[in-house]
Amino acid sequence: MNDSDADLPVAAADAATGEEPADTHGEAPILTPTPAELGIELPDEPTEAFDELLRLLADARQDAAAERDTALRALAEMENLRKRTVRDMAETRQRATEGLVRQLLAVLDSFDAGMAIDTDEADAAAVKEGFTATRDQLVGSLGSVGLEAVPGIGAPFDPQVHEAVSVLDQADELVVVHEMRKGYTLGGLTLRPAAVVVGPAPDGETEAS
Repeated sequence: MNDSDADLPVAAADAATGEEPADTHGEAPILTPTPAELGIELPDEPTEAFDELLRLLADARQDAAAERDTALRALAEMENLRKRTVRDMAETRQRATEGLVRQLLAVLDSFDAGMAIDTDEADAAAVKEGFTATRDQLVGSLGSVGLEAVPGIGAPFDPQVHEAVSVLDQADELVVVHEMRKGYTLGGLTLRPAAVVVGPAPDGETEAS
């Protein structure tokens, strides 16, 4: 006789008495709390008790939905706050960088003016060479923080980055024919527009910016 055959009389006896079969595998029985243990007072009449349980279930589901909505709103607010903080920090860094670069533009203008001097003197040429090297170093440093020169002579006129101080002649497509002051962008935004003279492109051709 195997173990399963030995269990048959016990199972039959349990079924006859209406009792739950004994746990033969050592598992703890599942204990269902009573309404009193849950702090619930139910009417004695079964139908009324059932209706009361349905009402309590509906209230619990409504409360859970409200708590979930509150939690989701709180998470959304936290995410919005995080995004605002990141944006504000980026704008603060951009303003700080912009202020510094604006001050250095005057230095860059001075270098450009010094380099524009024509001379045949050896000493003056050496000074100009030093100016050029220093300017290139300054331009490289400013470029590392996002400074870029606005396209100059030959570039199509772009009112976003060019300030036309004079127009030589009207045409369907205007180009920069003379640059009176260099313009710069910082991080893709116009920091200072280039002061330019514009006119028709020679032979109707424009240089790509």
